[in-house]
Amino acid sequence: MAGARSISSESDFDFGCPRGTPRIIPRMLYSIPARAIGKQSHNNCHPFGKGTGPTAMNRIRVPASLAIFALVLTMAIGGQLMAQMESQPSISLSLSDVHLSHQSLSFVWHLVNTSREPLYVYSTFLYGPAATTATTQAGLLCVRTSLSHAESVGVNAYPPAEFLRIEPGSALDGKFVDRHLGYATAKDVEALQVEVGFGSEIEELKYQIALTSRNGNHPANPIVAWQTEVFGTSPITR
Repeated sequence: MAGARSISSESDFDFGCPRGTPRIIPRMLYSIPARAIGKQSHNNCHPFGKGTGPTAMNRIRVPASLAIFALVLTMAIGGQLMAQMESQPSISLSLSDVHLSHQSLSFVWHLVNTSREPLYVYSTFLYGPAATTATTQAGLLCVRTSLSHAESVGVNAYPPAEFLRIEPGSALDGKFVDRHLGYATAKDVEALQVEVGFGSEIEELKYQIALTSRNGNHPANPIVAWQTEVFGTSPITR
């Protein structure tokens, strides 16, 4: 009869059991690859199926050279990530002498170039007043010296873009003063957060600013796309 071949005779499988001993062939043998079948135990030939199991699985050993290669590769990738982090332009911003009285805000800012290349800080509004109206959030007064997003409409007039160059490892200090902050904004705040924008190249940026202005768009939009933002926070003294 055609169809699946049944396994019933001694000649079909010989696992090293004494002849005449009933074979117990577990179903799992049908799915185990031939290379995975190790030394057979005679206990599998027990009439009642006792024994340690039909096969002894071979242990997989990873060559020492492969383990060393994986370790070296992991260290190399980690080193590249660290190098990328160290090579990214970075400026630190700290604040001091923060005073808020009536509608006037003043503070001293400290900028340090912690990278290995010269950096440029957008400084048009760095000495006050702010680039946008100050906002408050949970007792925090937020002041920006650059726009946070591109504007959809142009303006008739806007202060020219100015930049401060900071050499690697160098620092710059300056004072911000805004005497028209507004009573509603200055009320019930305990700390100040200031944003400053910076970048590493400005020649192409200047060209984009001029081009944007000629096209009737907001001249600060290229600065928004160019800048990296850094924030500094300090308690307020009244």
